[in-house]
Amino acid sequence: MATTTSDRYTIISADTHAGANHETYRQYLDPAFHDDFDAWRGKYKNPWRNLRDTDLRVRNWDDTRRSGDQFADGIVAR
Repeated sequence: MATTTSDRYTIISADTHAGANHETYRQYLDPAFHDDFDAWRGKYKNPWRNLRDTDLRVRNWDDTRRSGDQFADGIVAR
């Protein structure tokens, strides 16, 4: 079957991450959820801690590094 322009579509992924600590986001929650948030936050363990390096925070703000990391992961657009 031939592919036509109308058969194509673009996938846009917004899987990028904010860099603030969890407590910063609490203020944006409805107060009704604060207790649940606090309970979750108290048990949270960073599953990616083993991937840290000395400049982890830079990754979110350094465009050149972020683009290189994404390219290495197979992401070809930003």
